[in-house]
Amino acid sequence: MKSIRIWCLCCITLLVLSPHSRGETLADLEYITENYPPFNYVEGGVLRGEAVDLLLSATALSGNPIRARDISVQPWARAFHNALEGPNRVLFSTTRTPERERLFKWAGPIGSNHVVLMAKKSSNIKLNSLKELERYKIGAIRDDVGELFLRELHLEKSIITLGVQPDSIAKMLQSGRVDLWAYGESSAKDTLKKIGAKVTDYEVVRVLKTLDLYFAFSQDVPDKLVAEFQRAIDTIRGGEAQHSAPVEARDSQLYKPREQPDTSSESD
Repeated sequence: MKSIRIWCLCCITLLVLSPHSRGETLADLEYITENYPPFNYVEGGVLRGEAVDLLLSATALSGNPIRARDISVQPWARAFHNALEGPNRVLFSTTRTPERERLFKWAGPIGSNHVVLMAKKSSNIKLNSLKELERYKIGAIRDDVGELFLRELHLEKSIITLGVQPDSIAKMLQSGRVDLWAYGESSAKDTLKKIGAKVTDYEVVRVLKTLDLYFAFSQDVPDKLVAEFQRAIDTIRGGEAQHSAPVEARDSQLYKPREQPDTSSESD
């Protein structure tokens, strides 16, 4: 019996001291994502996208490669909270906002995220001011940056419908259960196409914000691993790193920023 106890204690000690438990290499981290095309999405049972390609290339370059099948795909709200809790977790693609800045450690950028209000063209919605949103029913993904921006506008909660999966909100927009969808433009269009909607029947009514997408590391991940990952990204890009610029000023290296409409005469 005593020998069994000693053996168990040795196993526990080895587990605690193992590289995986301490996150000593990029391969030791747990990578989490969601369906957010074109950056990360599942197609034919395979995880694809620009962010996935960048992640696989960066870890391979570091000498600690991971495989696409090692990445966990979860609904955004669950993925976000799991990344916050850690340990040793990386969430992508995550919009880097001032509100989230201190919640994670960051590496990137991956690309620009144009968070917009999408509507059916037939609804003929024209917004002279964001205050006019009170007239409409708006859909958003729970804990997504679209919901974050809507909360900043202090809208009545009763006009906002939150969903867990993008497909569900896209179907609500298609059926008229919501008038507007606050979401990333590219992902919204891809999701509408996925559910069989005719994308040309929809339009961007308003650009809420344009910010960059990043890899978000839980706070317990060693700084040296985040820096190693950033160096790998910079090498792959083959250009000068842009991650040190202010959040509002960062430009994507993969996607050109969406051309903003002239709103100088509007009052928000």
